[in-house]
Amino acid sequence: MLREEWQERITPHVERTTEKFSVMAFDAAYSGADVRTAVHDSGYVPNCHAVSHARRERSTKNEKAHDRMRFAIDGKPGWQANGHREVFCVHGNAATKRMLRRTKGGTAVAGIEGDCKQGCGHISITAGEWRTAQNPKRFTKVLPGDEDRADWKMGNPLTFHDEVSRKYGTSRFGHNEGFHGALVTRFALLKDKASYSDIRQAERDFFGVFSIMHALAMEQRRRAAQATATHATASPPQRGGAPPPPPLADAA
Repeated sequence: MLREEWQERITPHVERTTEKFSVMAFDAAYSGADVRTAVHDSGYVPNCHAVSHARRERSTKNEKAHDRMRFAIDGKPGWQANGHREVFCVHGNAATKRMLRRTKGGTAVAGIEGDCKQGCGHISITAGEWRTAQNPKRFTKVLPGDEDRADWKMGNPLTFHDEVSRKYGTSRFGHNEGFHGALVTRFALLKDKASYSDIRQAERDFFGVFSIMHALAMEQRRRAAQATATHATASPPQRGGAPPPPPLADAA
């Protein structure tokens, strides 16, 4: 239902050209294949990682573990992928060139390319066309009738360590963030177990955090409006403001 509503109410207002591609950034909880295919079908490039970017010890250990993983790639001797689906060859050459196009129906197709002059040759990986296999652990092409096993992270150019992906992900922070997420990640109020002896203590903390979130949202909108007005008058950019991420076509 959400997919149909998005395509009806949001997608028609998004610029869709062969030069520019809209990016949809979302939380790791939605990194499954069903969500990714819906995002592609709606004409967007998904920006989502199954591994958390949090700096807590558990998350950094998980990040390093995925860095060390190695998957061979069928038909591409010398090329391999790590747990983040970042593709590189045994000589250290990375497949980072972005391939972006649209089908006649408007579906966004994303992929990566790479070259190795030391012997591994050329590689081209399109998202949605590969799946994992075992014995040995590797990526293999998806065959007809096996599409539901596709790993849509493989071939997506917005990988865990990609700088453009990081900028889009940073821009997402604070937008549509859940109240519980704000309590934990921004104010650490629910980080450890605690108890209240009086309902008024709970109400104090609740309304305090709510007021802070409201004030931050008002300030964010004020700065956004100021940046829009500044851009319209072609005046120099404001100091201290982070520049928006570049279009994927420019960053390729």
